[in-house]
Amino acid sequence: MALTRNNLGTWFSTTVTTSFTTGSFTPDSNSILAICAHTTDGGAATLTITDSLGTHLTYTKQVDQTDTFPFHRAVIWTAPVATGASMTVTIGGSPGSEVTVHAFDWTGYNTSTPTGATAKGQVTAAGAVNITLSAAPASSSEVIGFFASDTNAGGAITAGTGWTEQFFTNDGVNCTSESETRNGSTSTTVTWNNNAAGLGAEVALEIIAAAGAGAGFATQKQNFKVDKFKTPLHSMGPNAGLFQVRAFPIAASTAQPDTSGQVIFRVRNQPWRW
Repeated sequence: MALTRNNLGTWFSTTVTTSFTTGSFTPDSNSILAICAHTTDGGAATLTITDSLGTHLTYTKQVDQTDTFPFHRAVIWTAPVATGASMTVTIGGSPGSEVTVHAFDWTGYNTSTPTGATAKGQVTAAGAVNITLSAAPASSSEVIGFFASDTNAGGAITAGTGWTEQFFTNDGVNCTSESETRNGSTSTTVTWNNNAAGLGAEVALEIIAAAGAGAGFATQKQNFKVDKFKTPLHSMGPNAGLFQVRAFPIAASTAQPDTSGQVIFRVRNQPWRW
């Protein structure tokens, strides 16, 4: 099963007091959930995360970075999901007055080692931004980057070359947030081509595909029709009777694949011998 991402949604508030709760979403069953949060506590808060499920998911903070102001903070948590159900997520611990969340999940991930390389950094000037992963990601992995930026100069953030923007949010007060993904690459560089605000924190995380994901082959669907009038008597005439089907090897000199690449079986029928 290939590694497949599902963009679950994005939410923000500019009037947060002690906690922020997202809207409802339903992650996929047998997936790894990622919560990317942009908070304005400046790194001072001991952030917490929980959800509305009767039995809560188990969350792991994968990467955490604050800018030098300090004001903007970028965090990514992950949690395995066995059975998807409608839920909300709450970021607590006094995360600041403005909070933004981008949520994703992936199926077809490696359940033994769901995540790999990480990166984090902060920026104090407008222009291109680069951070470096702690290790080269597998080409079968997907890397997600999350940028928690200020809204100065419109807060424009442009995804890096080779990256695809997934969500962009601007809360209209102080916070602009952008998430981007890249797959099929082993580069350790996580980049944004432009950051107009010149102030922010960036994080990135590798999501690892299940072992063997993308390997194997696809088989063509075959439709079989049963003709109730095609009896042995109609098909074989007076020689109809009991018959046996026997598989036997084909000589190498005559074992030629057909043009579709399908395997050919030869069937021999003969009267049954008692």
